[in-house]
Amino acid sequence: MNQRNTTRRRSSESGVALLIAIFTLLLVSVIAISLIVAAGMETSLSGNYRSSTAAFYAAKGGLEEARGRLLPKNPDYFNSTSPAFVPAIGSGPLTLHEVRYVLNPAGGENVLASYPDTEYDSEFGAGAIGGATIRTIASISPNAGIPGALYKWVRVNPITEKSINLDVDGDHVQDSTTLLYFDGSHLNLNSAGGQALEVTSLAVLPDGSRKLLQYVVAPMEFALAFPGAVTVPGTYAGATSFGNQSAGFGISGVDFCHPGSQQYAVSGTNGTSVSNLSAAMAPAGNFPGTGSSAGPPAVASVGDSGASMSAFPDPLHPGQTLDLTSVSGLNQLVSEIQSIADYTTNDCSDPTKLGSATQPTVVVVNGTCSLSGNPTPPGAGLLLVTGDVQYVDHPYDGMILAIGTGAFHQSAARSTHFYGSLLLAQTINPLTGLPLGTPGTPTLDWLSTTGNPNLQYDSCIVANATPAVTYKPLSFREISQ
Repeated sequence: MNQRNTTRRRSSESGVALLIAIFTLLLVSVIAISLIVAAGMETSLSGNYRSSTAAFYAAKGGLEEARGRLLPKNPDYFNSTSPAFVPAIGSGPLTLHEVRYVLNPAGGENVLASYPDTEYDSEFGAGAIGGATIRTIASISPNAGIPGALYKWVRVNPITEKSINLDVDGDHVQDSTTLLYFDGSHLNLNSAGGQALEVTSLAVLPDGSRKLLQYVVAPMEFALAFPGAVTVPGTYAGATSFGNQSAGFGISGVDFCHPGSQQYAVSGTNGTSVSNLSAAMAPAGNFPGTGSSAGPPAVASVGDSGASMSAFPDPLHPGQTLDLTSVSGLNQLVSEIQSIADYTTNDCSDPTKLGSATQPTVVVVNGTCSLSGNPTPPGAGLLLVTGDVQYVDHPYDGMILAIGTGAFHQSAARSTHFYGSLLLAQTINPLTGLPLGTPGTPTLDWLSTTGNPNLQYDSCIVANATPAVTYKPLSFREISQ
């Protein structure tokens, strides 16, 4: 009987193992299929991410190319390739709806027709791009046979409150016509500082991936503006010569570029300097500018700018100040100019480094600088000299800073002018070469020859001499496509 029961039980359990095996196989199959699907999805996501990232960096490459080519010192500067493509810094702005494109076609495609710029109309109003003044320039990518970023176009244009959807002045109205500027700290509608520009880049990859990125940028200028045609930090004791060794020698603080504007012919930084400098400025009628008079008796233009020079706006760090009445402050200014110099040299023997009106340079001379030979065109820009300056026959237009021995010797074989602005500061002992604790007495003299040299302040030349260090991105965004 037990045997018959056991046989019956085994008969009723037959097939369970098969069901378990089938269920297990089904479960493994589902897991396997899930893994395959997940792997495929991961591969697809990875591919999409790679394409999206590649498009992002292609568009970013376009932004950086355009931002870099806005700088005059860039060898691929826009205006070097296409004259007046963008206004030179200080010469005026891009006007509303002046639009510049950098094009990077593949093959012979018409980039703007194949990839129209619809974003401009969304910012400036329907049909705005159709009424814009457009100029185009070729990309420098690829370069030297190396493939470049696969962007299609980059647009550079001025901006308004409405175009960037920002109420800059807080009047609850987004102005659609007034262009925006950047003063080093804030955007403004008052034309203070450099013009703010929009740089927009579209990248389209062969697989169809697209990215549209946008900067708002503004020039960070190394702005220097001294209070006199000749500015003399420290205490001028009268122990060395200053200027007049000829009845024809003169210094003018009357702005040659804007004659209605004046500043000091000579600016000291304390009462003792002002008194001693005033006595050295004779005949007084040869030193016109703020506070001068023709007389009789004539009064020379000389003033105390100690307060402004002790809290001088730091040209490299907006919002900070330098004490240019101290050796440490003057040395800090020297260090900042050295950091942005186009050339650092031991003399001025190579006139090609001294720049021109269209391509001013920043040059640091660690030694004596002899400017002579009347080159054509004359040098232009910002010239820092730690040794003596020997200036002959108008070979330079710009700003000369003699900070070190603080000596400027001028002579001429003809009537000639130095146009711009001059800073003289003695921070080292010219006999020992050792640093001074406080600024000493600088030298400005005329080495007697047949001409009558003059120093003439010119705000336009000063503005042209101050370089843009970079175009700073003020904002960055990705625009949905």
